[in-house]
Amino acid sequence: MPPRGMEAVRDEVAENTAEGAVLMMIPYVRDRRRVVRVNLSLEKGFLDTLDEAARMRGMTRSAFVQKAATREIIDPA
Repeated sequence: MPPRGMEAVRDEVAENTAEGAVLMMIPYVRDRRRVVRVNLSLEKGFLDTLDEAARMRGMTRSAFVQKAATREIIDPA
């Protein structure tokens, strides 16, 4: 199925939503199953705080950044 805009999807399911169905947007994140090294430039104080937050959760820096970024992608409010 080709990608469609949100309005096209709303039009397609209008009858269903009128009957109580709920339409929600779920971002598509391709799972490449391959880890890639990246470089980020962050302020030293921020990096120290990030590392401490990751350590307190028993996570690596990479896992913490990925989880935080995933949350932002899913709910950009």
